[in-house]
Amino acid sequence: MRRWLIGLVLAGCSSSAPREKPAADPPATVAGFIERLGAMSLAQHELAKGTDPERLMMATMLDAEGKVSDQARPVLGGTFTLELSRGQLVLHGKLDSDPARVLTIQVASSAPETAHLVSPSGEPVEELGTRGKVKLSIMRDPSSPPSQPARLRAASLWALIGENVNAPYAPAVLDTAVLGTKLVRSEIPALFGSPGKGSWVLLKTMSPDEMYVAFDASTGRVEVFPKTPNEPNAAGRAVFRAL
Repeated sequence: MRRWLIGLVLAGCSSSAPREKPAADPPATVAGFIERLGAMSLAQHELAKGTDPERLMMATMLDAEGKVSDQARPVLGGTFTLELSRGQLVLHGKLDSDPARVLTIQVASSAPETAHLVSPSGEPVEELGTRGKVKLSIMRDPSSPPSQPARLRAASLWALIGENVNAPYAPAVLDTAVLGTKLVRSEIPALFGSPGKGSWVLLKTMSPDEMYVAFDASTGRVEVFPKTPNEPNAAGRAVFRAL
């Protein structure tokens, strides 16, 4: 039986919850940073319990019946380069919807904090452990005008009706949990899985709201997409204003 991890949410942290111990030295390479992400990921938590990696699948889009969707996930996609800067993973690149605009995504580890992940889909609610959080930032050159094509794409993904495409710029800063690294990406059904077999990193933002960010560490392909397509939320609006 496959191990499905669906609908992960931030449940809050207890002061008595175990905390990740910060490493003595920061990673020196992109590969080392991704290894650090992998060590704090939900997938690693499951593997440590003996779950077969071939049976570990993380759904990223559900249909109306709560099943893994058989439709391709709609994404805000682009191609980026990865580098390490001041202990942060920095992705610079261009979105498919606006190849003329450079966007920056930063992933910063915050080991002293924790994200408590649970699955609300089971009865009773199943504890999925306490994992380290990262800080995810999406930004561009603030002196540049807004990217109307990119904002229109984001508005269509999240159904952000009434948003002004010329609204003032604001970088998006989101508390984020690491779901897995070295994952295999599947277009249909819409899921990631088999940790250790691929090169994709899957993140899920928790605050101000939920969405997914995935990137392929080998090709630089990046995908940002809603938890539920056509459902407005604060994460989608934050991405919109950062474009």
